[in-house]
Amino acid sequence: MLLDRLQSLADRYEKLSELLCDPDVASDSKKLRDYSKEQSDLQPAFEAYAEYKNVMEELEAAKMMQAEKLDDEMKEMVKMEIEDLSSRRPSWRRRSASCCCLRTRMTIRT
Repeated sequence: MLLDRLQSLADRYEKLSELLCDPDVASDSKKLRDYSKEQSDLQPAFEAYAEYKNVMEELEAAKMMQAEKLDDEMKEMVKMEIEDLSSRRPSWRRRSASCCCLRTRMTIRT
């Protein structure tokens, strides 16, 4: 549920980026202001979700490395990396939940 919500917010953030590049929006000061404000409000959630996706990709890569034949030193390094990445997930979840709470309702305007 939280990930779906964050994905929706990330999609909206990216849509706003596109809209802000549109010449018609750039010439309409009200739309430009409204879209800029909305994007600014979404930025913390967008960044939290991007961080989550990065941590999960790195964690998956580290786990794949762990399955390979490695010398003892490399095994220990990979194990430490997995522990570090795993420990970052709870703080990410708290940060993401607080971002979603700030934005309890998402209105899609185009």
